[in-house]
Amino acid sequence: MTRSSDEGLTMTRSADADYPPELSRSNPVMRERMRMEEVKTLFGAPFASTPSFWVTALIAVVGGAFLGLAGLGFFNAWQWGFDFWIGRSYKDKLDDGDWPMHSGEYWWTLWSVGGALAVWLMRQLPWFPDEVHGLFREVMDLNTEVAGAPLVLVASAISIACGASVGPEAALGTLGGAVGMILGGRRADVENRRGVSVLVCMAGAMGSLLPTPLLSVMMMHELFVVTHPGESWYGSGPVHPVRTSGGGSNASSESNFRAAHPYSRKDSLADVAGHYFLAEPDTPDSQVRKYHDWMEQVVLMGLAASAAYMVYFGLVEETYIHRTRISIALYDAEEAAELKHKLDPRADVDPDDFAYHNWYLPVAVPLGVIGGVLGLIICVWLGLAKKINDRIMMRLENLGVPTWLASLLLHLLVGGATGLIAKDLPLTLGDGFIQIKSIIQHGVAGYGVGHIWATMFAKIFLVGFCLGFGFIGGQIFPCMFVGACAGLLVTHYFPQLPWVLTVPSLMSAVPVAFAPIPFTMTLVVEYVLVIGPDFSAPVFVSTFTAWLTNCGIGMIQRIMERSQRVEDELDKKALSGLMPPTTQAQLEDPLLRSVGEQLGYADGFQDGDDRQEADEEI
Repeated sequence: MTRSSDEGLTMTRSADADYPPELSRSNPVMRERMRMEEVKTLFGAPFASTPSFWVTALIAVVGGAFLGLAGLGFFNAWQWGFDFWIGRSYKDKLDDGDWPMHSGEYWWTLWSVGGALAVWLMRQLPWFPDEVHGLFREVMDLNTEVAGAPLVLVASAISIACGASVGPEAALGTLGGAVGMILGGRRADVENRRGVSVLVCMAGAMGSLLPTPLLSVMMMHELFVVTHPGESWYGSGPVHPVRTSGGGSNASSESNFRAAHPYSRKDSLADVAGHYFLAEPDTPDSQVRKYHDWMEQVVLMGLAASAAYMVYFGLVEETYIHRTRISIALYDAEEAAELKHKLDPRADVDPDDFAYHNWYLPVAVPLGVIGGVLGLIICVWLGLAKKINDRIMMRLENLGVPTWLASLLLHLLVGGATGLIAKDLPLTLGDGFIQIKSIIQHGVAGYGVGHIWATMFAKIFLVGFCLGFGFIGGQIFPCMFVGACAGLLVTHYFPQLPWVLTVPSLMSAVPVAFAPIPFTMTLVVEYVLVIGPDFSAPVFVSTFTAWLTNCGIGMIQRIMERSQRVEDELDKKALSGLMPPTTQAQLEDPLLRSVGEQLGYADGFQDGDDRQEADEEI
């Protein structure tokens, strides 16, 4: 084993023997070529010189413009439905902080039950997807059911309009994926350009939701990097087979080349955004080496998001998040205090509350822990509610109830619960985003500490209950509302911590406790609350601390593994109880015996007590 002094690389003589002298790293010309290759990595490939890019760019512009119009129709539809049935007076009272506990209306329950019934009817259509995936799963698959996407969008609009605690982002992502599938056509070539079209149009769909196209691109990029680690949208493998001079693929040649040229391994930030296609330099039949596609992602997704934003903003002069924008921290502390006093004349305002202090940064860590715990509770409840729904469905079917009737009963149950809870806690209606401005303006002093506590936990319950039992939507916006309530409560019990610190920190931390979009959420909160760059620092600290508390140390992963083990045991016992006792002839079949051993009934049931015990477990 020899080591070159100038490069510090370990190489074998056999590896050197596989290549001619002009390819050795000890050759000055070769070293210079390799340095140039590394520098070229910074600039990437000239992606705009290919026709495929311009086709995708056209798809991005056309798809983005269409999604801007579709987003406008989506938001107007559910907001019109909400105002028509609940009444404009609801939002007027929000502005006045005039929604105390038990001040709702019983007839709201009829509206929420009617919405649940409408969603159930849509689920019976043959084109409706068997399972509606969230935004994260859609980005992971990059393969949306086109026929069912419009139905999902309408079902989500109905869900939010009737007061369900779900957000709009999931339906928009589904619609964007469907548009990308349609416009991408049959472009499932070696470069996977159809998947590119899907991701690009998903970014366009977010253009009508988020306050700037920048955040649409950032969210999609964060999700793509997390759901496709180390991949490029050109393909899923890190390396193409290296072709030898004979035209064939030689595995040993490839491994030797990788060992001799460790610069090609995926260990740089550029490789995280995309990956390299390895090729031997200066050899016949060598493939063209492709560089990271980071900037191509930015350009294409930026085109789609900007087109959607331009259409949406040009028609209504605001996006959905614009409607809740409120300045709570200006650069002039006295001016900010004066503004706060105008918003809530009953509050005693200290200008120092709006001034940034450096000790806010370490305080953001325990705030992030609180956000992580709340996010963990929400995440566990989301999964548990779905399992409860499935178990109830199974029991009803075992009792002879038709599947359609069992599903209808559960939809009516969640609709009735949504309306009845809103009767006592009116702030729980909808995705929660329109209520954030009201609770910030009037705070604990206006609504009461008991009301804020009850609203926060009711919202947590309703998020899982609505998504698990039939309503369609996402969970990001309800989680932001939960974080805003938690921030107000922290300030109430620790007055030395101003709400200008606690509310933004927890609004971002709670959803990021299980959603890997820290940059997007930090900037969304910064924009919505106009907290300025100084206060963005503790918000960011609390945001990544929440992820660390929940997923970083493996808390949610261990809970999921334990839940899966319990599910496997229950399924094993359930199958055992449903299987008849195996005969000796069946046990002699190797395949049947192997399956039987895995399920625990290889020896059959010896008596009726074993079967009765299994039935009770079911």
